[in-house]
Amino acid sequence: MNLRTITTVLITFLLGVGLLNIGVSLASTQRSAAAETSLIQDPAAAYTLPVITPILECVVDLGGGNFRAVFGYANSGAATVIPVGTSNRFSPAPQARGQVTTFLAGRQTAVFTVDFLGTSQVTSLTWRVTSRRQLTATASKNSPRCVTPTPTNTPTNTPLPPTATATDTPTNTPIPPTPTVTDTPTNTPIPPTPTVTDTPTNTPIPPTPTVTDTPTNTPEPP
Repeated sequence: MNLRTITTVLITFLLGVGLLNIGVSLASTQRSAAAETSLIQDPAAAYTLPVITPILECVVDLGGGNFRAVFGYANSGAATVIPVGTSNRFSPAPQARGQVTTFLAGRQTAVFTVDFLGTSQVTSLTWRVTSRRQLTATASKNSPRCVTPTPTNTPTNTPLPPTATATDTPTNTPIPPTPTVTDTPTNTPIPPTPTVTDTPTNTPIPPTPTVTDTPTNTPEPP
């Protein structure tokens, strides 16, 4: 097998694969279009579906020509599932850009975001949702900017402890014990009593005169 034959086989194979993918994509698109057409042709069936309104909340400027679109939606009925496709898609392509497929009841804010380049080639980004009817939400570099809420100094309501009610509570002041008075004898020192002793008094005794027989010279009468 020469090179020309191999090349021809490869080209034929690639063309066959490409045609197959195109056929599958067309079939899927036709099924979605058929489902949407059936709703339009059957007004009663379409009327039972809720009205789902896609909503652009705001756009964030990321700088350098890049933007971020914030989307939400409003569902007038019960929760509804709409797969990505003709009834739930973005344009320009790709159709799938992270959008929701389960739509809850009521107003749902800031559900998902999509980044896009706001250049001259892609000036806008449109989300299309078809339920009871087809509705769109478009974001562009000129869309309203998301506003960051300014923090406010909100006073904190700190609960105050209850004020204690003043009562005349007697203060238990400890009273020192009263000393017991006892008749404690006073140890007054008593001076010693002098001992009386019979001490002989050395009284000088006068000398007793010695009596001598001195003759008396009695004169005789003449």
